[in-house]
Amino acid sequence: MIIDSKGSKSRQQDIILVDAGFPTISVGGEREALVIAESVIATIEVKTNLTAAELQSTLEAVTVTKRLFRSGELCYSKRGAEMRFPPHPILSYVFAFDGATLDTLTRVMFDYCTEENDGGLAPEGICVLTRGTILRASLMPTVKAAENKKDTVVKLPKLGGVDVTYLPEPKDALLRFYGRLRDEATPLKLINYDLDPYFDADDTGDGQVSVRA
Repeated sequence: MIIDSKGSKSRQQDIILVDAGFPTISVGGEREALVIAESVIATIEVKTNLTAAELQSTLEAVTVTKRLFRSGELCYSKRGAEMRFPPHPILSYVFAFDGATLDTLTRVMFDYCTEENDGGLAPEGICVLTRGTILRASLMPTVKAAENKKDTVVKLPKLGGVDVTYLPEPKDALLRFYGRLRDEATPLKLINYDLDPYFDADDTGDGQVSVRA
């Protein structure tokens, strides 16, 4: 699970992509651990069959994760350009071996975000191997080479929307999903963060601290 410095926790995660420079808090099990929100780059929910009901439940879990607090700022480095901005919510992706049609899944996602009045709760990408891929408009800036091929052009994203692209090609679904995950997660790093709020000072004055988990 993921914890933030205000004491909030995510639900149990299937896959978490983390910055290895941050600590992981053991809870005594080989397959279980707590990670701090600042360390998490992205999460991936894995489903056998992504039905409309299953996606609804997944979106509720994603909402808890995306609303975790993170200090610091994000540094996004790509093709020689570097941008810094306040932390976005943790990136989230959903992978399924089978499931409902892309139209059905998109409608569930759109209705959920409308009810919550927050387009930012939509996952960045949904891959259903037998159906194709749904990619939300990226939260990351787009960096492309200029026409003179010497400079770069940076296009800032539109935040908060639920604009999506259908890619109903099952044979390319995994590759497109991986490409999106690589493009967004690899260049991303959290900097200038403050870990002090994760610790409680001991009032006895002996200098000991304890982790708030």
